[in-house]
Amino acid sequence: MKKIILFLALALSTASFAQIKKVDKAELAASSGEVIGKIEPFAQGVEMECVKNGNTYTFTYKDYQYKTIDQRASFSFEDIDNAFEDFYKTAIDAFETKPKESIMIETKDQYIFISYSKTMGIGSVSFKSTSSKASGAPMSFTKEFNKKQIEKLFGKKK
Repeated sequence: MKKIILFLALALSTASFAQIKKVDKAELAASSGEVIGKIEPFAQGVEMECVKNGNTYTFTYKDYQYKTIDQRASFSFEDIDNAFEDFYKTAIDAFETKPKESIMIETKDQYIFISYSKTMGIGSVSFKSTSSKASGAPMSFTKEFNKKQIEKLFGKKK
């Protein structure tokens, strides 16, 4: 009898302290936030995605610093004083003003750079971000996106 009780106690304690937990999809969607837009060319996977969680916008993207490693990077900022719309306007205005130098934007934790380039007559914008504000912090960057893709990323075009 003692052995049976000991066995049941061990079995129940092991099951209650399991390391794997089944997550409900609705719970996961609520915790990850609302997807504003994403760039998914030719259904080959998400290149860049914008998610709103509360008052914070997070941009997650495939880091093109290394061609053989599939690594994701992100930058985020709070929507204070209409920062999201200002960031969108800055990215779209780059197609009109065609700046020669990258536009540097400072957030609370990091720097974001918006770079404009023109290849074969088509204008495109890419984003670069640092992992922190420290000098010499690693930088990650996106591939180049056209104006329609930028509008889709910011949820302005479906």
